[in-house]
Formats: sequence, C-alpha cells, structure tokens
Amino acid sequence: GVNPIDGTFYASRKCDGCVDGDTLIEFENGEKYPIKDIVEHKIQGKVKSFDELTGEIVYRDIIDWMHNIKDIDNTQKDWFEIQLENGKVLKITANDKVYVKNKGWTRVDQLTENDEILTE
Repeated sequence: GVNPIDGTFYASRKCDGCVDGDTLIEFENGEKYPIKDIVEHKIQGKVKSFDELTGEIVYRDIIDWMHNIKDIDNTQKDWFEIQLENGKVLKITANDKVYVKNKGWTRVDQLTENDEILTE
C-alpha cells in the first residue's frame, strides 16, 4: 500500500488486502518485478507511486517488506479480477483498496462498473 501522508510505498505479500504476488511493480529505472520477488528478496529502490497531494505519479523508496505467514481471517480471502481497458487483469483481494478517480480510496468489493481506477 501507499502511506497517504507522505506517499511512501510499502511492498507486501499477504492474503488479506493485497494484490496477487505476480503483480508487477515498476522501478524508477523501468525494470519491473513481481511483488512477491520484491518482498522475498528485499529488493530496494524507488517504485512507481501515486502522490495524492499533487495527483502525480512519482517514484518513492521502498521502506519495508512484510511477510504474512498465515491467513488469520478466512472471510477476507475473496479474490477479484478486474479487467482493465488495456486488456490486463488486476487480481486483488476484496478488502484491498484502489484509488478511484473523483472518489478516492475505495474497497474493491465496493467498486461499480462506472468507477475509473488509477492504474498507471
């Protein structure tokens, strides 16, 4: 997730409130790695992030990596697959939040067909 105060990006692999481990994260140098590899290997660098204060895409340092060992809440394991306009599919848990244009952070399970999510 992203810290809403300073825009710092946290790379994390977990079952409740996260994207699929194969989700690619873009680094400042243009390289992309699956989030699971970033966490497992504690890859450092600046990753593409959204600055809520300016509305711009910026690159921020990863400051922590979190491993979830076991899913402690089985009610939060529902996965959604969101088909994007570019044909890509975002696999994400129901209780994770995405940034929706003109709405702000919204839980995936509360999205509507008319919501426009920030993907780039």
